[in-house]
Amino acid sequence: MENTTKLCRIVVIVSMITVGIICLYSKNCFALEKSFDYLDQVEGKIESLRDKVDKKAKLIHSNYEQGVACYNEGVVYYNEGNFKEAVENFQKTLDALPSYEPAKVYIKIAAIQEKIRLKKDEINSIKLKMADTIADYELKVEQMQGELLITLLKQAMTYSEGGYFSEAEYYYNLCYKLSPENKRIISWFVDAIHKLKALSAHLDKYYKEIRNLSESISFD
Repeated sequence: MENTTKLCRIVVIVSMITVGIICLYSKNCFALEKSFDYLDQVEGKIESLRDKVDKKAKLIHSNYEQGVACYNEGVVYYNEGNFKEAVENFQKTLDALPSYEPAKVYIKIAAIQEKIRLKKDEINSIKLKMADTIADYELKVEQMQGELLITLLKQAMTYSEGGYFSEAEYYYNLCYKLSPENKRIISWFVDAIHKLKALSAHLDKYYKEIRNLSESISFD
């Protein structure tokens, strides 16, 4: 009877140990499985971050290539004197690469060059008008009668071409006194000089604007 009791106790103890071992194993397995899940989550986050970085890097690289390509094209346009197209390409560069310093410099000088080009077109147009007026003037002078009158008209033109319009007016007044019968034709000469004076004022205006544009260049 006593042996049977001891045996039962041993069986109970062994059973308890077995159950404990099983519980401990199960607990450790659960903890281990949980740690693997956590590692999977961390690795997933890392891969997700890596994908975002790769996409951003590709975008930056693409923007850089596009920006540099537009910049190079802008320089070609600038060298060809196509300043408007150059400005458009340098702006595209800055849209892709806002901190690209060479494009910042080039877009300033290209914009100024385009404005100067437009002013030069206006200047050339004015010069053509002045040349036509002078040619008409000289032709009509040759058609005039009287050596002294012709000399006075030529002298008036000489002063006008030098910008001395007040002096030119003096010679026209002499012409009126010398040949009052030619008042109408002399008035034509006076009107021609007034036209040259107005055109000359426009020239001075455009030259001043060009000078101001050149002085505005600063990259500090």
